[in-house]
Amino acid sequence: TADVLFALERMSKDARIDAGRIGFLGFSRAGQIAVFIDDERLHQAVIGGGARYAAFAAMYSGCNPQWRNPQPTGKPMLIYLGGADTLAPAEKCQRYAERLRQAGGDVRTIVLPEAHHSFDSLQPATRHDNVLVLAGCELRVEDDGVIVEDKSGLRSQSDWASFLKEAEAACGCRGATTGHGPHPRDIAVNDVVAFFKAALRA
Repeated sequence: TADVLFALERMSKDARIDAGRIGFLGFSRAGQIAVFIDDERLHQAVIGGGARYAAFAAMYSGCNPQWRNPQPTGKPMLIYLGGADTLAPAEKCQRYAERLRQAGGDVRTIVLPEAHHSFDSLQPATRHDNVLVLAGCELRVEDDGVIVEDKSGLRSQSDWASFLKEAEAACGCRGATTGHGPHPRDIAVNDVVAFFKAALRA
């Protein structure tokens, strides 16, 4: 997450780049980063009051963890989701998108019915039994940065790997399907390109 913001700061100081037209696109875990960094406190904490991303697009983001009290930057965001995605359930992101909008965010979601996680992959949809799934957890980031799992009360007071292990025991499971499904990847590509064209237009 910090790397993404440091990259923004570095690019914004490059004379070859229009600092007001830098967007961020992330897939899966990086999609989660795209959703998570749309927060004014995080930008301020990492890079101060300077550059801000002009647009965010997240592909099959888990939307987990979420800010308890989101403070979105107000820049446009597109969250692209699979209707059959059990790793990153569409409903969870749609609920968070509504919370972001209520807090002043500019967020739109698109759901591809029947699409699994990594629906733009060239690999066929396949079940993987050892994939860690935390979709059943409700992870919230407090204003002080502590992550809390609401259903169990688990708090991120140790290292991240230990916290994930505890979260898996409390509310996680194993097994999910990933890969392409009934929707050609061009559908998502066209929508994302159109989103960035509109969001980053001069």
